[in-house]
Amino acid sequence: MRISPFLFAVIATASQTTHAGSEALALQFIELLRYGSQFEEAHALCLKSNSAMPPEKILNITPENPGPIPPGSRLWPQVVAAYDEYWKDLCAHPTREEFLGIVAKSYARNLTDQELSAIIQFYSSPTGSKLVAANSAAVRELYVEYQRLAAQNLQPASAKLNKTLESLGEAAAAERCRERASLKSAAGVGCAIAGKPNG
Repeated sequence: MRISPFLFAVIATASQTTHAGSEALALQFIELLRYGSQFEEAHALCLKSNSAMPPEKILNITPENPGPIPPGSRLWPQVVAAYDEYWKDLCAHPTREEFLGIVAKSYARNLTDQELSAIIQFYSSPTGSKLVAANSAAVRELYVEYQRLAAQNLQPASAKLNKTLESLGEAAAAERCRERASLKSAAGVGCAIAGKPNG
């Protein structure tokens, strides 16, 4: 059967209207779930987590390696300001609107208008509102506990990493030593590794 251009236009318009309606309901739903607040918290965390690392550490600046613009120099405040701007640029996207739009489109694709309306009705009720508040509190408490456990595990994890890197460094030094010794074996040159006798 051939569809007339007029009928095709009507069908297309109806489809777009239904889709737009679904996204509007989805936006209403995610506002009830406080996704906006979740975004604000995530954005603040992005800025806080990244800016917690000072430029000196990023640039690997030490007393022995002060770099081209050492801390304390006249231009150092501009270096700090440049990194502050860098972190803001890094956390600039997604914006609040982009974030909510992505979530809304996902809900609109996976839920019908009828389902979204029923869900909105529940979350607009006192019980639904209380559930949202309880869920937000649980997420915050989970994050605090996660941070605590991560900080608790930092020292042993760092010690383990340093030990592994030290062992790998010794293995690499031994390998280089053996390579040099094989080239000089005719001269009877031994292999000396820091802290270990020639052999």
